[in-house]
Amino acid sequence: GSLTFVYLLSGKLRHANEVAKKMQLHSEKIRAEFLLNWSYYLQALVNLQCFQTEKALEYFDIVSQKHFMVDTRAVFDAKAAEALIHQFNNNEAHADMLISDAIAFANENNDPQSLSVILSAQARIALLQGDLQKATEWANTFNEPSSFAGMFFWQEVPCLTKAKVLIHTGTKENLLQAEEILSRLFDIASPNHLNIQLVEINLLQSLVLFQTNQLEKSIAKMKAALLQAEKQGFLRPFIEV
Repeated sequence: GSLTFVYLLSGKLRHANEVAKKMQLHSEKIRAEFLLNWSYYLQALVNLQCFQTEKALEYFDIVSQKHFMVDTRAVFDAKAAEALIHQFNNNEAHADMLISDAIAFANENNDPQSLSVILSAQARIALLQGDLQKATEWANTFNEPSSFAGMFFWQEVPCLTKAKVLIHTGTKENLLQAEEILSRLFDIASPNHLNIQLVEINLLQSLVLFQTNQLEKSIAKMKAALLQAEKQGFLRPFIEV
């Protein structure tokens, strides 16, 4: 389990998946359900980044139903991912239903952290649906600071979602704000070898730099994103953009 964490945080997707599969087999053998569910979640994260959406959806669906059996942040991250994948598959109605159910559950349990994650996912999906107003309304209310714990290896990172919304609006002020957010995230991720998030951070920084006519810097950031992505198998950040 620890080795899988290290590989995943380092962005070594293939190694992480191999060890997570071994973790699954050992957990099944000793009937350790807590560890088994973690192995599903870790494999789901890898499969999503590689855009193997069918397998990712299968495992996220299992974890999303394991309330109080897996870390709550992982459960709600799985719920967000499940809705996101349905949106990728053009199943907008089901994505919206899953998000609404997750919001209701977070409210019922008076869980502000989980609610924050799901509202971020809702804005991210709204952006994919072309509902910029809904996404912007959320972005205007989200002011939580960037942090290592907020990124970790989670697939739903509210600060990244806010940057995506700001980039999509494209105003000078919003692009500057997106640049500041992404710079803070890079300054946390890079020295701490949080490579699982660096592909997307570099990609989004490249887009900001391109839209502000800083072309050489934009190219350098895009190259950094592409080189790591090609080496480790990342596809989801590029497809989502």
